[in-house]
Amino acid sequence: MSKNRLAAPIAAALALAALALLNPKQADFKAYLASRAAPSGKGKGTLIGALSKGVASAAGAAYTRNDYLICSTYRLGDATYLGLAKRIFIKLP
Repeated sequence: MSKNRLAAPIAAALALAALALLNPKQADFKAYLASRAAPSGKGKGTLIGALSKGVASAAGAAYTRNDYLICSTYRLGDATYLGLAKRIFIKLP
């Protein structure tokens, strides 16, 4: 086989291995929920900020996770999220 024929399978294998190593865990999804609930600017460090963190913490405990080795899905109520590479969470329709 020539170098060009080997490049694509090797690149694909490396990409899959990287996705598997960076598959988001439960703590990553909880951090994502907390960052989305954090107020921007006003309210930080106040009662509103504390309440939003509490709501995010409660929501973080109320989801189900399905692990597919290279990605994970998280179901929170009626919403489903696809998690990739520890930091990417996409809300699915």
